[in-house]
Formats: sequence, C-alpha cells, structure tokens
Amino acid sequence: MSFALFVSALQTELADTLPLAKRLELAPSEAWNVLVVAQLREVLKEMARARGRDPSLLETGRLFASVPGFEADSRAAARHGFLAEIAPKMASPPTAWQELPLEAFGQLYESLLSARPADSEHSLRKRTGSYYTPEALTRTVVDRALDALESTLGQAGLASRRLRIVDPALGAGAFLVQAARELARRSGRPLAEVVRRELFGADVSPLALAVAEASLWLLCDAPGSGSKLPARSCAKATRCAHRAPPRRSGDEASISRSLQATPLVSSS
Repeated sequence: MSFALFVSALQTELADTLPLAKRLELAPSEAWNVLVVAQLREVLKEMARARGRDPSLLETGRLFASVPGFEADSRAAARHGFLAEIAPKMASPPTAWQELPLEAFGQLYESLLSARPADSEHSLRKRTGSYYTPEALTRTVVDRALDALESTLGQAGLASRRLRIVDPALGAGAFLVQAARELARRSGRPLAEVVRRELFGADVSPLALAVAEASLWLLCDAPGSGSKLPARSCAKATRCAHRAPPRRSGDEASISRSLQATPLVSSS
C-alpha cells in the first residue's frame, strides 16, 4: 500500500512550518516528528468514526496524552509547543480511511518514519530496526507458533489456558494484532480479553508504542469484540513499555537488563 500522496502533503506542511520550528529550536526531524503525531491523531479519529467507535475514548492513550518522539528524549515540551501552534492550521488527511484495513495505520506510521528528514548522524529507521512487517508474514509466523502450541496443549488446553505472547521489538504492533485475532479464534476467548490480558510488548520508540496501542484499541474495541475500552486500558493490557537501546550493538546482556528494569505498565 502506497502513502506517497500522504507523505508529499506532510512534506509541504514541513516546508511551511520550518521557520516556526527554528524559532522553537527544533530540528527539521523533530518538526517532522510533531507533524507525524498530528496527522496520526487525525487518521486514528477518522478510522474510529468510520468503524462506529467513540473517538473521545482515545484521549487517554499515549498518542493523545503527550507528543511521543521517534526516540526517548526530554524534548516533549518543545514538541508540544510546536504542535499547539500548527494543529489548527493543518489540512485533513488526504485519504479515505474508512475504506482501509486496520493494518494501514501501522503501515502509515512506517512510511512517515522512513520519510523523516536526514538531519541526524545515522538513519533512525536502520538504527531502530523499524520496518513494517506485511500481514502475510505475520499470519504465517503466528499460525506456525500457535500450531506448535496447540499440538502440545491440545485444542482444549489452548482454550482453557491463558497465554503470554511477547513481542520484544513491538514496532507498530503488527505481530500482536495478528496474534490477538488468531488466538481469540482458536481459544474462543473474547478478542478484548485476549488483548487486555495476554499480550506483552516493548520497543525503543515511544511513538511506536503509541501506534501499537492505538492499533490494538481499534482491534479490541471492534463491534462484537466483547467490550468498549478506553485506549489506556489497551495500554495496560498490552504492557507496552519503552526501553533504552543497549550501549553496545549486540549487547544481549544490556538488552536483558534494560527490559528487567522497565515497568511493564508505563506510569505515564
């Protein structure tokens, strides 16, 4: 799925707002971060309305409660000031979101991440390993994992036993979305219950966590899923927590320590 028109429109917005960003001492990449958050908010609200959801339930979620960055930093206040000035002037998203699948939200995030201005030393996308996983791959991996588990536990065992499904590099949540769907189908448990109680994830990017949380909210608040949840309920359910990257590339011990030191439920 191509979001070239969307990216192009946001790049025009960036060019128009760079003087303001400079005045607030924000680099072009930081200004891009804010534009991405603003547009993701509007897209998410449109997707919620198109699916008969209440957009006000999103206000407790990470994407709306703050202005999360592509990386963990202390610049949220500066990003918030920039957003407050540009949000009233921004154009509506140039896509009919009611016609797109839930996975499109995560794909859009990855497309906007890849278009981030290159004013940093290294490619953020390569450094954080942020590449969208297509649904065909997530379906195959999830099916094989649950097939193996079901062959061990049996169908009755899978239906009666609460699982802990972990994605340690969560990204936009593509694997957890697919895992929730398939586990709910095989176990007979309500989709919302699976999302609230059986999914866990971590990522280095606060914005990726916000996108994953929003995607899971769209999924588990769907008609027939078992309940209507505020976005923050999904955040607690999925145990999304951001972690600092290891000090040295490939340092598995450092990754383990950083995950153990991070609360599974974010207090923010």
